Amino acid sequence: MQARPDCLRVAVVGVGGVGGLVGALLSRQGHEVTFVATESSAPVLCSQGVRVRSERYGSFAVPAT
Repeated sequence: MQARPDCLRVAVVGVGGVGGLVGALLSRQGHEVTFVATESSAPVLCSQGVRVRSERYGSFAVPAT
């Protein structure tokens, strides 16, 4: 994926409700997001991505690095 000139590079520490949502929304808009997670959560995020179910933003998943 080629980075856009206005692309943000963001690290989200803690992929809970708020961090996961903000990171997923940024990723969906094309920004480069790195999720920092616990040793037990990281493999799940890498294999399944971050999943969002929201009345406001819809249901979607983004890959997680």
